[in-house]
Amino acid sequence: ALPQKVGDKIARLIGAAPGEVVATDSTSVNLFKVLSAALTIAAQDAPSRKVVLSERSNFPTDLYIAEALCKERGYTLRLMDNDGSQPQVLAELASDVAVLMLTHVNYRTGAMHNMAAITAAAHAAGALTVWDLAHSAGAVPVELNGSEADFAVGCGYKYLNGGPGAPAFVWA
Repeated sequence: ALPQKVGDKIARLIGAAPGEVVATDSTSVNLFKVLSAALTIAAQDAPSRKVVLSERSNFPTDLYIAEALCKERGYTLRLMDNDGSQPQVLAELASDVAVLMLTHVNYRTGAMHNMAAITAAAHAAGALTVWDLAHSAGAVPVELNGSEADFAVGCGYKYLNGGPGAPAFVWA
């Protein structure tokens, strides 16, 4: 039960409820799992949507995982060249976007997305959201339930101070 107990402690820091977060695997493995789930849901709900939208400045490993899943499932990974501004992200949410995959806080620039506003816009456009919290959990306020996000992953070894080898977490 330790993965759930630790997950409940992380949940308090990321705006999630007890029982919604589990400490497990690595951020990359968890991203693979949630992006796979999001693509499966999108394929069932809106099979004509075939784009995963992200930022060119997203964490490279996140993009490698998205690229591989897109190739495997017949999706296109569309990357925005953007300055981290919300208007740019919103302008890119077209009718072909199945999943919007963003890092809450950009690891290079420190720019932080407005999770609630972007998630609401993605949902209004018919897309699911996947958020990477590796650079925000434990450092800045996060409100997953309040933002009505769909999926999130993060790590325990950065701002949660878990140290090397600490497990990551997943929220869905």
